[in-house]
Amino acid sequence: MSLPVKLTKDARVFLEPRNATHRQYEALRAFFVEGLKASEAAVKFGQTYGSFQLTLMAKSRYCLLGAKVGNGYTRDKSSHIVRDLIDATANVSSSDDAVMGRFGKRARNPLLLAADFAATDEPIPWWGNRIW
Repeated sequence: MSLPVKLTKDARVFLEPRNATHRQYEALRAFFVEGLKASEAAVKFGQTYGSFQLTLMAKSRYCLLGAKVGNGYTRDKSSHIVRDLIDATANVSSSDDAVMGRFGKRARNPLLLAADFAATDEPIPWWGNRIW
């Protein structure tokens, strides 16, 4: 796609997003739709590579969580899943072969316990198949 020499104000809204949520959306779109490498998408839209990796990981985990919990969350938006089930602080650590997220008291939600989500080990293909 070739860009015009002089961008209009409307074109700049899409190509140079200022809002953090819009930048995150455009980075995700560039990664999934345009096929940019995660590092390229992050830099192009003003994110660090590490924060973009966490965004990718979180988005895929929300979908998996919704499917495991069921109860109407199977096709729910990730924002609803976060708000209802895991809107809590967590400690996240990573090593060469795994990523560990540990939630506090709110993770004692009966739906999460019934789904046995804590026992799920999923490889993250775009991050060298580390286990989450």
